[in-house]
Amino acid sequence: MDAARGSGANREAIDRIRRAVDVRIQVGGGVRTAEDAEALLDLGVDAVVVGTTLATRTAEVLSWAERWPGRMVGGIDARMGQVQLAGLVYTAVDRDGMLGGPDLAGGSAAAGSSGLPVLFSGGVGSQADLAAIAATDVAAGAIVGTAIYERRVDLRSAIEVLQHPSDTARWAA
Repeated sequence: MDAARGSGANREAIDRIRRAVDVRIQVGGGVRTAEDAEALLDLGVDAVVVGTTLATRTAEVLSWAERWPGRMVGGIDARMGQVQLAGLVYTAVDRDGMLGGPDLAGGSAAAGSSGLPVLFSGGVGSQADLAAIAATDVAAGAIVGTAIYERRVDLRSAIEVLQHPSDTARWAA
């Protein structure tokens, strides 16, 4: 908790614990940078739990997950049993930048299991992909990068297609 509140990293204590016991250890709280994560992994912890940074700088944390496969864990905070999220960004990392179409089934499953609307990311390559996302009853929108950059999707048309995703899937502002 000290590191999460910005008052200390406790790395010395974590190192002592790591050397004293032969169990899997995961550490979270205050992990704001790749350097923070790397320092913990260098101490020998098995996994690093990332919460706030995951919510605010998702792409950055996903790059950490690529750098250290299987070692990053997403933390989701809850208050009195209720998850404090307005929605999910569902990124099909295997499709990201590939223009082969979004993972509608995966995003819809994530929405179904969480009860939250989904912002689809990864794979969008055409206006038809955006229309398919908009047609789901769980879409809060889409993240479109490569398709706009490569002029496969017109930004104005994309906005129009996604202007009114399902009323049940809107995120609270």
